[in-house]
Amino acid sequence: TQTASASVSIVVGGTSGNTPTLYAEKRVALFVDLGSPGIVDPGDTLRYTITVQNSGGAPATGVTLADAVPANTTYIADSTRLNGSPVGQPDGGVSPLASGINAGTVAPGTTSTLQFDLRVNAGTPAGTLISNQAVVRSLQLPNLLTDGDGNPATGPEPTVIVVGVGQQLSITKQVTVVGGGPVL
Repeated sequence: TQTASASVSIVVGGTSGNTPTLYAEKRVALFVDLGSPGIVDPGDTLRYTITVQNSGGAPATGVTLADAVPANTTYIADSTRLNGSPVGQPDGGVSPLASGINAGTVAPGTTSTLQFDLRVNAGTPAGTLISNQAVVRSLQLPNLLTDGDGNPATGPEPTVIVVGVGQQLSITKQVTVVGGGPVL
């Protein structure tokens, strides 16, 4: 099964505890698999989950989440849920995320979770990358983009999933102490 996740964190105003600190994670998973088992095919449904966590000392207010429907996909009507409850419905098959979803206030130590479904369009060729990136806005902080590589140090990057064959890139890293001995 293909899955992808992303995260990014941002700290504004230092560590005084008087500001929110938001962390946004975006994942995609193959939700309805109508074709090849465990492989994203045309007609399959992808479920996206965006989780926004406030680990700061103050609430983040006026929080909105916006996300365009990526190429080669179609939004599934009435699939958007915020913290488990339907939002922006009925939506007539137009993603309410295109204009932004109001998530209200994210209090310190809490999370807000948004889910929505997209269908991979018929005729999308194998090897096509479906790339998607959300924007989290609040009144206190600059815009926060979700990050697709799971490494906040590299900056924001879109969440990407491959149609057809599974992800074909694997990275391994080995560490060796020059001259031998334990790692100190």
